[in-house]
Amino acid sequence: MPGEPRVATSQPTLPPATTWHPLHRFGFRFLAAYFLLYALPFPLDQLPWLGSKLSEWVDAFWKMLGPWVGSHVLRLDGEMFVGPTGSGDTTLDYVKLLVMVVVALTAAVAWSVADRKRRHYDRAARWLAVGCRYYLALVLLSYGLVKVIPTQFSLPTLQRLVQSFGDASPMGMVWTFMGLSPAYTIFSGLAETLGGLLLAFRPTRTLGALVAAGVMTNVVALNFFYDVPVKLFSSHLLAMAIALSLLEARRLVAFFLLNRAVEPAAPRHLFASRQARLLGRAVGAWLVGSLMYSTIPQAWKNYHSFGNGRERPAIWGIHDVETFVIDGEPIPPLLTDETRWRALLIDRVLPMTFGSFERPGSISTQQMDGTITHHAVVLDEAARTLTILPRGQMSLEAAEEAGSEATDILRYVQPQPGRFEVRGTWQGHEIEVTMTTRDLSSLELTGRGFHWISEYPHNR
Repeated sequence: MPGEPRVATSQPTLPPATTWHPLHRFGFRFLAAYFLLYALPFPLDQLPWLGSKLSEWVDAFWKMLGPWVGSHVLRLDGEMFVGPTGSGDTTLDYVKLLVMVVVALTAAVAWSVADRKRRHYDRAARWLAVGCRYYLALVLLSYGLVKVIPTQFSLPTLQRLVQSFGDASPMGMVWTFMGLSPAYTIFSGLAETLGGLLLAFRPTRTLGALVAAGVMTNVVALNFFYDVPVKLFSSHLLAMAIALSLLEARRLVAFFLLNRAVEPAAPRHLFASRQARLLGRAVGAWLVGSLMYSTIPQAWKNYHSFGNGRERPAIWGIHDVETFVIDGEPIPPLLTDETRWRALLIDRVLPMTFGSFERPGSISTQQMDGTITHHAVVLDEAARTLTILPRGQMSLEAAEEAGSEATDILRYVQPQPGRFEVRGTWQGHEIEVTMTTRDLSSLELTGRGFHWISEYPHNR
């Protein structure tokens, strides 16, 4: 109303920077140096073309330095394997960790001597927090999206369904547990994606750090307790999430534990000018957008190539052997027989593409003792044939160029629903096999489904 005095609104102000304790300053120098080494070449790895080249150069550097350190410094026995294995806990990874810790400590000591008059690193700490925040956000988004579009965990393979429960590895149990329920896989992916998106925006960064800490605590527990070889990487991500949460530790404790009112956080901008801040936000949005732009189409492609959305030919299934004839002689179903099949598993019989790498289709034979053997094949649905590729060959063309002709060819028929027969050459012998196709709904794992009402626990 006119004539009424205006009420002044209080704005949070940034407190003046105080002198950091010497240990605080040294700890920051070490963490800054370590994060730069660990995240390298981030964020430049997000740049088109140049990013992939930088990643290749960094990878090549460690593959050169790691074995040298292992051999000449640590005196490790044997040659260090540096090829891709799918594991993040290799000997090379532990050597890299040791080298980065030593280099970061050395850098922190040299930095402390050269910059010993510095009272604090308030502005540099904000830069480190932003770098850590976006690194963690991008990793969570990349892992989350391949769960939202289920490709990291797929439905259990047919080989898994016939495998003895006790023969499964702890990691295999995790992959089966996650892949068995696409809904739960998507749920866990949404949690990771939510944490990544919240971290990417300054107003929600603390909430994002808390979500990320909760999500990564579960991931780290699974990796450690089920021997999944991503322990080092997931532990680093959890440490980043906890560190980002601790930046607001006093306010969080006051609000959640002491039941006290908490003032809004004081603004801590990296840049003084509004134009620079807008540019910084644009760069952050570009980082998130470019990752999603590249990840989502690739995940969708993988979903149809080797995920749950892959094409299943008419011969897909578990085919249990009834009669098995080799060179005209029937083979009885003895557990000691090493030639007779117990079942023929036709699962991923179509070629699969992993990025730029294409893997041929395959079938699997389960021997009488339960052993499962995989065989690369080429399926010709028009001719109704399965051509077995020579060992080590990826295609019929490659086999022909290598002078390794494919001689094992199986011709199949499905005389009626639930029946499957193959005839042809197998490992130099003529075979005739009649089989029945198993009804997968009869299996407890795949046939149980969901129930709102259960009078008794169905725990088998």
